[in-house]
Amino acid sequence: MPAIYDLTGTAAIQQGADYSLALALTGSTSAPLDLTGCTVASQIRVNHNSAILASFSVSTAGTTGSVTMTLSHAVTAALPPTAGSLYYGYDVLLTDASGLKTRILEGNVEIDPSITQ
Repeated sequence: MPAIYDLTGTAAIQQGADYSLALALTGSTSAPLDLTGCTVASQIRVNHNSAILASFSVSTAGTTGSVTMTLSHAVTAALPPTAGSLYYGYDVLLTDASGLKTRILEGNVEIDPSITQ
């Protein structure tokens, strides 16, 4: 079962600004997860079967368990703002060196509209 972390409120994506989310992944013993040979992917969609609104650029740091997910200001500028209780969704998919895929994180996404352009 993936962990849930909503990108809403103070963690909302600001339209037209660079966005970064740092994750520290740990294994069953709480030690940093060795990400050597792993890939991580993450997308934002309106719902699970809709078109991709944005794909995060993801970097990993080998044996430290560190994952950084980013969206450039050009990407966030193109994201339609959310309104009221409407949120988008995202998840994070880890593929290990053997090809095993595990969804490790998911949640709602709020896009805070930009005033200054």
